[in-house]
Amino acid sequence: MLALTALSAIMSVLTWQIVGAPDRSVPCSESDLKEGHVCLKTVLSWGEDQVLWVDARKRKEWQKNGIKNSLLFNDQKDENLDDLDAAFMEVQAVTPRPHVVIYCDTDACGTSEIVAKHLRENFAEMLGFKVWVLYGGWKALAAEEMIP
Repeated sequence: MLALTALSAIMSVLTWQIVGAPDRSVPCSESDLKEGHVCLKTVLSWGEDQVLWVDARKRKEWQKNGIKNSLLFNDQKDENLDDLDAAFMEVQAVTPRPHVVIYCDTDACGTSEIVAKHLRENFAEMLGFKVWVLYGGWKALAAEEMIP
């Protein structure tokens, strides 16, 4: 059993050296996305000063490894929507950004859609920004090593 485990480990290392690290990128084509969704490569092309990142995960996850200077905004029961709205308004008032990009755990995470709808309906027109949901969510960010 020990010999088999050792042989498996050796073969894994050799495969890694020959083939390379696995591709963890999230393939994304703008033409295939739903309206209001965006690929990470597009967001990165806008420039850092043009984007406000909004983390739609739980507060504990955001505090642990949210994107630097991102803002928490989710629909969790233990969050106060008025406080989240006020924090969002304050950030956009002090440093207005034309693009607000929301990310969650996965592309299928419904929280990003809920937050996007709320921000579009309540603030986007008044404050003059566009709201986007990041295709691939957390996985896309991790593949580009954008997270701490």
